[in-house]
Amino acid sequence: MLEGKVKVSIRELVEFVYKEGSIDVRFQTRSSMTLGTRLHQKIQKAYKEGDEKEVFLQGEFMAGSILYQLEG
Repeated sequence: MLEGKVKVSIRELVEFVYKEGSIDVRFQTRSSMTLGTRLHQKIQKAYKEGDEKEVFLQGEFMAGSILYQLEG
């Protein structure tokens, strides 16, 4: 029996999984955001011809009685 649905963006999920530092989400240093941007750009520069930089993903899965809808 379905008890509920949870919609989660892939970006939010990845940010949560790879979160470091304080559990206080009210404050993020600008340096960590800048570092993340630079690393993302470095990885994209290493892509070969035909590689896609951004790909839209969408899917659903059940965990117990909750349906999780992921997209992004």
